[in-house]
Amino acid sequence: MAKSTKKQKKEMQAQVGAKEMVEGVEKVRVARDVADVGRAELAVGASDATRGVDKIVVADRLSQLSQVVAVAGTLDVAEGAAMLAVSDDIKTVGAVLGLMSEEDLEAGMNLARMSGELRAASDVVAMLKMPILTRFLLRRGEKLQDAAVQTVLRFAATTALGDIVAKQASAVAGMGENEIAEGIARVSVAELAEAKSQQLAQEGAEQAVTGMVEMEASQATTKAARDLAMEGGAEVAAGAAELGAASA
Repeated sequence: MAKSTKKQKKEMQAQVGAKEMVEGVEKVRVARDVADVGRAELAVGASDATRGVDKIVVADRLSQLSQVVAVAGTLDVAEGAAMLAVSDDIKTVGAVLGLMSEEDLEAGMNLARMSGELRAASDVVAMLKMPILTRFLLRRGEKLQDAAVQTVLRFAATTALGDIVAKQASAVAGMGENEIAEGIARVSVAELAEAKSQQLAQEGAEQAVTGMVEMEASQATTKAARDLAMEGGAEVAAGAAELGAASA
């Protein structure tokens, strides 16, 4: 009877040891799975943190680029405004040349009229048998005629110059308007780039924080896996000891 009871105790001890070993092995297996989850969390967290930092770097560079583009756009607008001012000055010069040409034409026509009058007077004086006065009037009339021709030619040249100046004024004005348009476009692009930079910076900061949280979670998961593995190993060892004692 004592032997039977002792045998039953050993069998129960062996069963308990086997159960502990099975539970221990199961815990070790679960610990491995948990460790795999921890490693996956660590990889995801590191990836998110890296991508977040990359976005912050890109956002900073984009912000710097937007500032350069904004400055260039502002300079374009300023240059365009300066060109428009210059074109106004050129137009003023063209207007002055136009007034000068009109004065030259009027003066030339007056000289031509005076020349004609002197020639008519010389004809009358010639009929009066006054040769010296006739020659004098003829020479004066010829000089006035030459002066009239030169004045009219100057009128034509000044008019042509005025037209050229007016065209140049229009060309400069067009260049100024183009510069202003380009400057406004650059400033608009710079504003869009700055907005995108701020968006990337915010997204990068949030993603980096998320990555850090995920890595911290992975550390906790890894610690839990380690603790579970140690607990399972202890149970396996305890179960093996129970089996050893039961078989002794």
